[in-house]
Amino acid sequence: MNPLIRRGIRERLRPKNLVASGLFSIISCATLYLASFFDGMQQVIPANESESALPELISMPVNGAREAFTVLLVLQGFFLMFLGTGRVASVTAEEKEAGLLDYQRMTPMNPFSKILGYLFGLPAREYFMFLITLPFLLHCMVVGKFHCLTSFNSTQFFSAQSFFTTLLPMSSDWWCRNRGQHHG
Repeated sequence: MNPLIRRGIRERLRPKNLVASGLFSIISCATLYLASFFDGMQQVIPANESESALPELISMPVNGAREAFTVLLVLQGFFLMFLGTGRVASVTAEEKEAGLLDYQRMTPMNPFSKILGYLFGLPAREYFMFLITLPFLLHCMVVGKFHCLTSFNSTQFFSAQSFFTTLLPMSSDWWCRNRGQHHG
């Protein structure tokens, strides 16, 4: 296993951290999911279309699941793009100040392994929080009768966007350093 991923998992996925982040994820996900699901499934039939000549409130779980799907994608984006990217940026800055980043550049690992270590090791807790939202998202897909390809494309878009957003701190540091070497 990649040593940077192993280090990130050991630091970020300790039992105390797992309980705190797990509870935060479950509570926030369940609250947002249920609020958007129940709000989206309530539909009012106008008085002129109802049998009793009064407005009626009917439940449509398909609409609720479709509304909750969007809310859950935003929550997943928050976990990965803001929390995960912030973690990578802050640790990269801390290691640069402490001189550990230069030390890791001299290790015999190839650059691709180092990048994978930073991308999947440092935000390990954020990936755990993302995984907690997946059962709720699966429920939305089943109840909302989403086509699997549509759901996969939406989730794939947010995952790819967070992946490339996480690359930004590392690539900007590399670009600034190499820019000075080429023009010097």
